[in-house]
Amino acid sequence: QKDKEKTFIVDPILREEVVRLQSKKTDQVLVYMTKKEDKILKILEKINQEFIIYGYDIEKQEKNLIFKKTGPQFLEDLAKTKAIIASAGFTLMSEAIYLKKPYFAIPLKGQFEQTLNALFLKQAGLGNFSEEPTSKQITSFLNKLNIYEKNIQKKKINPNEALEILDKVLPNIKSDSRS
Repeated sequence: QKDKEKTFIVDPILREEVVRLQSKKTDQVLVYMTKKEDKILKILEKINQEFIIYGYDIEKQEKNLIFKKTGPQFLEDLAKTKAIIASAGFTLMSEAIYLKKPYFAIPLKGQFEQTLNALFLKQAGLGNFSEEPTSKQITSFLNKLNIYEKNIQKKKINPNEALEILDKVLPNIKSDSRS
């Protein structure tokens, strides 16, 4: 029982720039690839949807794919797009959920944490995932955005929760007597 009193599960800590963002909803989908994947580009170009793509370090447009170099505009695009397709890293997933964006995760192979994050995402009804996404899976995700949006609206993230708990707990910590 004593350990439970000393244990806290808190919402993720978010960057101040993300907390200040105003979430909007355009008809675009943000795609963030940590590794360049030509296979995913071939899938996306066949879907009737405009995708803003980061991670290829180029600025150009090819059909429905808008490539952008990572920079300050990334957060603006994150806040305005209707959904996210990206790896299953904790930080970006947390930011997307905070901004109420459904998420299709592509966990990096061999990264247990990413697979676990993706499973939690799907189980919570906030999106879906696949290690080898197909056109059918991504289209299905996009067709179910309204369902994910309803679920994500119920999620409240307090980005200051960890700091608030630390403010309460730290004054009560007695320094260890060391000999």
